[in-house]
Amino acid sequence: MDLRKVEESGGGIGLVENKGVVTSSLGGDRGKGEVDSSRALQSFLDNIPIDTIPGIRNSSPVLEIKSDDCVQDVIRLLYDKNVSGAPIVGNVNSDFKEFVDRDVGFIEFSSMVLWCLEEFEKVKLESKSNFLGFLSMLEQTSQIGGTKIGELAKSFLWEPFFPVQVADSLFHVLMLFSKHHRLKVVPVVESSNSRVIGFITQSAVVQLLLQSCGLEWFDQIAERALSEFG
Repeated sequence: MDLRKVEESGGGIGLVENKGVVTSSLGGDRGKGEVDSSRALQSFLDNIPIDTIPGIRNSSPVLEIKSDDCVQDVIRLLYDKNVSGAPIVGNVNSDFKEFVDRDVGFIEFSSMVLWCLEEFEKVKLESKSNFLGFLSMLEQTSQIGGTKIGELAKSFLWEPFFPVQVADSLFHVLMLFSKHHRLKVVPVVESSNSRVIGFITQSAVVQLLLQSCGLEWFDQIAERALSEFG
């Protein structure tokens, strides 16, 4: 998604009307610069719905894991599917599933692998160089490979599950990342059934913002020192 083209064309999401607000916010009294620049950026980002970002909707159903799944099974599953992480589904009583959130967290493939390597070190096991050797070691050490995903929450390996809906804005996503420092991935859910349909990562947001380079008002904000924004 090229944000420069979005601004030029309007993108059907009201950016044309806000372009004047953004431009005028950058002019005027320098003493109001900190507030006006922030407002200009917010106005722009708040008019980019998540649903307009390419790649948000996965072509296939999102892979989910259960809190009582074993670490070795989940690592193998994510490895086979070439997936970097997955939402964790908690055990919810069928009588209350309509009123309770199914998803309780998100865990990354890399976090589980690092945890296993640390546990191997504790029991004086040396990880083999290839990944298949790593999986074999998990099978041979049930105290590690057989650990339930739910147990990893005690090691703070879960990321909090703060979903956004497809109608939310990019600004809303940025606010979540800024307020929750452990958060690296934000799940995107359907408003009708709360099913996860895709993800937004911190790196994806950064790449998206980098495409704003070349917009005059954006460059004026980007070139200012952080100290000027308080």
